[in-house]
Amino acid sequence: MVIILIPWSIYLPLAFLHGVDINLEASGDRWCVHRCDQSDPQQVRALAERIGSAFAIVDDGSHIPEHQLLSFDVLFRDLLEPGGVYIFEDIEVSYWRRGLLYGYPTRYGIYDSRGLIEVMKLLIDWINREFLSGADRAALLARLQARGLRESTCSAVASIEFAHNCIILRRREPWEEAFDGREYLFADQV
Repeated sequence: MVIILIPWSIYLPLAFLHGVDINLEASGDRWCVHRCDQSDPQQVRALAERIGSAFAIVDDGSHIPEHQLLSFDVLFRDLLEPGGVYIFEDIEVSYWRRGLLYGYPTRYGIYDSRGLIEVMKLLIDWINREFLSGADRAALLARLQARGLRESTCSAVASIEFAHNCIILRRREPWEEAFDGREYLFADQV
């Protein structure tokens, strides 16, 4: 992890960088590596409290979809600043049908509802929930919550971009909240 932080410190000469590792703690000039197990909700919440706020988060952790979603639900909502960017990298594990990664089974595959990619696809619909009927909105929220995401986390997402082996999300800014709750002109069509 320390090796990864060195190039970032060159690219971002005024930033204080936080890294996370399951086994390592270290610190230096303008950087700190926190020990945290991405699969442990209490540790992830404590990490968010320790750091306080961040403008960019790159999830390069275990790559296990359940761990990615757990971290996202906490860090996106509780740590990421409005307008900030959250990047999932190495999302390919959502496509794996067999094998192990760091001792965790990888039994997913394309269209598996437990995969990170499928949950992020649901978030596209949540971003556009204004255009859904009340029943569809409730069903969508139930599906997102079943994957471990809180409504407040989902509602904080402004945009999602899918790219090669990564997903990039932006957190809403206060001005974007003005669109919440407005009446959809064509509500009778949904």
